[in-house]
Amino acid sequence: MSRKTKTWITLGALLMVIALSGIFLKYLHDSERFFSGTKLNGIDVSRLTPVQAAELLARTYGTSSRLEILEGGQTALSGTMEDYGYFADTAGILEGTRRARNIQTGDINTMLSQMLSGGSYTVDIPFSFDERVFSRFVTADHLAGERIPGKNARLTFDKKARAYAIVPEVKGSEISDEALQTYVKEQADMMMIGTAQTQTRSVELPESLYERPEITADTPRLINLCQTYNTYCHSSVVYLFGSRTEKVTWKTVKDWIIQDGDMAYLSEENVRNYVISLEEQYNTRFHDRYFTNAYGQQILIPSSQNEYGYTIDEDAETAQLALDLASGTKVEREPVYITENSYGNPLFYTREGTDDLAGNYVEVNLSAQHLWFYREGQLIVESDFVSGSVARNNETATGAFPLAYKESPSILVGDNATDGYRTEVQYWMPFYEGQGLHDAVWRGSFGGSIYQTDGSHGCVNLPQDAARRIYENIEAGMAILIYK
Repeated sequence: MSRKTKTWITLGALLMVIALSGIFLKYLHDSERFFSGTKLNGIDVSRLTPVQAAELLARTYGTSSRLEILEGGQTALSGTMEDYGYFADTAGILEGTRRARNIQTGDINTMLSQMLSGGSYTVDIPFSFDERVFSRFVTADHLAGERIPGKNARLTFDKKARAYAIVPEVKGSEISDEALQTYVKEQADMMMIGTAQTQTRSVELPESLYERPEITADTPRLINLCQTYNTYCHSSVVYLFGSRTEKVTWKTVKDWIIQDGDMAYLSEENVRNYVISLEEQYNTRFHDRYFTNAYGQQILIPSSQNEYGYTIDEDAETAQLALDLASGTKVEREPVYITENSYGNPLFYTREGTDDLAGNYVEVNLSAQHLWFYREGQLIVESDFVSGSVARNNETATGAFPLAYKESPSILVGDNATDGYRTEVQYWMPFYEGQGLHDAVWRGSFGGSIYQTDGSHGCVNLPQDAARRIYENIEAGMAILIYK
């Protein structure tokens, strides 16, 4: 081997030693640092220790990763993960950076390769979560854009169409904090689980988050209510009590409509309760009756003796009122009364409000043996009479009775075995179980105490002229008020 060749070999070996020495010295210098050009999750960590690299990754992920909440394609809320309460766990990241450093220097070939060009590694980024930070940041108040409250669909009266119509619902854009936070937390967690790179994630708020109205224009319950309202809203019933009236209008009937599930209908119970209220105010038969007699005294006829007056037929009136209201028309009428007794005779004559006498009655004072007959408030007849015999237990019944009918002439027949009779009278006006007003031409005098021992079989005996004038002016159903 020539001297020149040996020289070159020696020089090459020396350079190799120098290079290896440099590499070794560099290794010794960088034994706790990443080689130049090293990247973790795409982030340059050249010449950083694993601790420094972990701190850099923690800062980067906390402030560089962003979550955008979109509404209609526009940003409604945007923030870094730290804004959302997610903080990169430096201690957890450090395990990953140390592992990457160990791989980088794990064998001579890798080490030699990466000393010159660095390397690229993926490190998991664990996060801790601060719920208080999240809850303060993720609220409906922090969303961009005005929050419009939703409104239920409702009914309105269309004056032009004269009918009820449905006003559609307003969907609105209100979101509860609870629903918003549940959704955003799910999206944020998806970013954090096993993430290997910083990122920006954009998600649209789903329709399901909005607080939507419970009642919409196509809700069957509302549709049926609208139809029911239109059935009854044009109806009215005016009850006549003489010149006094009671009106049932839509304002009242509206409250009688009830809903059961999706159905809406006029409540029979509510209709009946109204009829009962009319009964309580206007029924007069079998109620205590007070009136002022001809002497100015207040007279009580107890309910048990008051067979004259008005009684609303509750069942029939409830049914009729329901029919009238469903007709869609305006009705004016008297209530449905019980008009006749079991004999088919009338129970009343006329009324003015709660006054069912209205100036038309015969007042019979048994103690005074005197009567007064009024028609339309005018005294028509005043006369003495003879009533039922006290001695023979044939006293005239006390109470308020409607005149059953009148007949002229008539034959009165008594079928009592010990005291039968057959008597013809010219003017017969019965009021209670065979008792009545009639003329008694066989009597020479009336009034006084005749009735005590020589009274009638229970009838009210009158002078013929008085009987005639009463007969000519009285009508079936007029009240006969008898008291002592």
